[in-house]
Amino acid sequence: MDPAWAAQVRARAGAQPISPFDEFRPGQWVPFTFRWVPDPSLRVAAAALQICLRPASAPAIPIRLYLDTLTNGIPLDNLPHSPAEPDGSAVYLLDVEDRLPELADGRLDVAVHGDAAVDWAMLELHLVPASPEGQIRIQPAADTWVQEPPRDGETHDSDALLAVGRDAQPGNERRAFLLWRTDNLPSNWAGALRSARVELAPLAVSSPTEQVLACAPGPPWADTLTWQRQPALPPSLASWIPQPGRRVSVPVTPLLRAALETGSHLVVGLVPSPRSPLPGHATYAAREYPVPQARPWLAVSLQPGAIPRPRFRSVRLNASALEVEVEQHVPGARYRALFHPRPVPPLTEWTTLREDVFPEDPVVVLTLPVPDTHRTGFFALELF
Repeated sequence: MDPAWAAQVRARAGAQPISPFDEFRPGQWVPFTFRWVPDPSLRVAAAALQICLRPASAPAIPIRLYLDTLTNGIPLDNLPHSPAEPDGSAVYLLDVEDRLPELADGRLDVAVHGDAAVDWAMLELHLVPASPEGQIRIQPAADTWVQEPPRDGETHDSDALLAVGRDAQPGNERRAFLLWRTDNLPSNWAGALRSARVELAPLAVSSPTEQVLACAPGPPWADTLTWQRQPALPPSLASWIPQPGRRVSVPVTPLLRAALETGSHLVVGLVPSPRSPLPGHATYAAREYPVPQARPWLAVSLQPGAIPRPRFRSVRLNASALEVEVEQHVPGARYRALFHPRPVPPLTEWTTLREDVFPEDPVVVLTLPVPDTHRTGFFALELF
């Protein structure tokens, strides 16, 4: 424990007892200090304190938690916690996001005051490079495919698959188009953008042959696309021979930046390569495909703080589901809802309850399944 912190607590405690971990005396103070060696190439992006306490059955002195200062203690009743164990102990969670600058010195002083014993405490730090990037994936606002020769009345706007390819006989070709709107994205992204790429998942291939991606800023298509009414495409950005299960990733950073700066949208086309006359077909997952991991995504990396943090307006638990009202989200952004009975493990060890994308509504209600095994615990929402 830091000597200066110990002296402050001793002076504040007066006649009240000062105790170590695992010991209980009424009205006691339990001070301790976390220490680590800061790495100048890294910064603390997020931090959370987990502390296991055993409150008295009827505490005479309310329990408060103090961080770095002995003013403005945090009431224990304000903190989320795990279900109590048979001995009354529970794990309490405190997000210390508002104190991140103070953690740069590699030290956090903590004190617990009240009728409670401290079993253990852990400070979890999430470190990122000093020049970090925020990452988010957004699905297209629309996608479809068109074919030659055209067929009267046939549209593919709601198909779960995108078809791309050509037959051996001339005049029989399929092209796919995807649209990412920028009018729903934060206005500061043009200056905060660091990189962007389009990610695609080929699902099935027959007679593999080269295919290409072309991309340009442009207006959204107002009507259903057909072979006669399809966006004009510039020269291709990338080419590949599709293989099932092998994702395609194409950088589009300058084109997305241009679309953001000009108020245009990002139009992407997938077509058979004009330099390869060989026949062949491939199908790609569309935005309607039931497996989110396989859908087309615009993966965007931005400067720190550029991605808005979804805000929860209300949380309601009914018989079988958790209803959460969310605002300040990015429309079309990919998220997953996670659960764990305790807040201690990293997110990789949490259970995924749902994986989906945010709709365009300014306020959305997420209905998350809560089986009997998940009635008590902690829930998290992750953008990835």
